[in-house]
Amino acid sequence: MDVESEEYKKHLAETGHKLAKLTISTEAATSDVFIELFTGQVPNTVEKFLENCKKGYVGLSFERVLRGGFVQTGKVEGGEVFPDESFSVPFEGYTVGMSNEGAHTNSGQFFITLAKAPYLSSKFVAFGKVVAGFDMVDSIGSIECLNERPVGKCVIDGASEC
Repeated sequence: MDVESEEYKKHLAETGHKLAKLTISTEAATSDVFIELFTGQVPNTVEKFLENCKKGYVGLSFERVLRGGFVQTGKVEGGEVFPDESFSVPFEGYTVGMSNEGAHTNSGQFFITLAKAPYLSSKFVAFGKVVAGFDMVDSIGSIECLNERPVGKCVIDGASEC
């Protein structure tokens, strides 16, 4: 999808959704991943994600790769804990969700699914979907790992609202 196209900009305007960009580097490449954020369904979660784009995600590594399941970032330093907002967004492939340590313990750590994952739907809040940069997400999903942890570099170099 061309996130710069007039058609896509019109879609964002009509839905009220927002767009975020993550610049991610691995040993092999640096690329942008664009995430459409579902402001209508989970506005508070989207705002927390965007706050972390400004102050918490740059320099953060992807620390867990569950092959065929998801890729997950590390924890945000000083991330404020906030409650589960809604489980209305299903976990399809390339859905972005908040990680947690149980009910109402979201703090900014997030993951991106690599395939449908309905088993996550009543435990984790989904708040967006990848709309461009699929190759980078897939690359992270197939990176060399030891015990689900990437062996090499896999870092967020930039994070912003578009």
